[in-house]
Amino acid sequence: VVREIRRFRPHVIHTHTAKAGVVGRVAAIITRVPVRVHTFHGHVLHGYFSKPVTHFVRTIEKALARRTTALVAVGERVRDELVAAGIGTEGQFIPIAPGVADPGVEDPEEARRILGLPGAQPVVLFVGRITAVKRVDRLLSAFEIVLEDIPGAVLVIAGDGDQTEWLRRSSAV
Repeated sequence: VVREIRRFRPHVIHTHTAKAGVVGRVAAIITRVPVRVHTFHGHVLHGYFSKPVTHFVRTIEKALARRTTALVAVGERVRDELVAAGIGTEGQFIPIAPGVADPGVEDPEEARRILGLPGAQPVVLFVGRITAVKRVDRLLSAFEIVLEDIPGAVLVIAGDGDQTEWLRRSSAV
């Protein structure tokens, strides 16, 4: 990475994700790239690693934040959690609200028919990775409470991940 940066000589390095953020920012510091930006799409400070590894990650991120020109957080909550953990300052962060374009569903009834969903029942939709940190187990528990008040509600889960088989075994998918 350092060799390529030296060859290309960029004025700005903008990294995304935890591993690429560490590698890219360290390489940018070594090669003296003047502007270093990192985007946090979330963080790995809870639920990913053991306490010692999490402490190590936090220490690395704190050090890198001091040498990063600007930090982008996908959402104010991500920014607030990172600042509370001592990673960067509020002034370094640019929070950007997450979002997706409206698909402009033309016919909701047709969409329900295609997905095999009942016509009038409320639908709760989860779209994401099926992995421990996303806490799909909590979603299932919460949905049981929803069913007490809205017996016909339907839960749709769209995604894949290392807990997909667990999800299939533990619910009527």
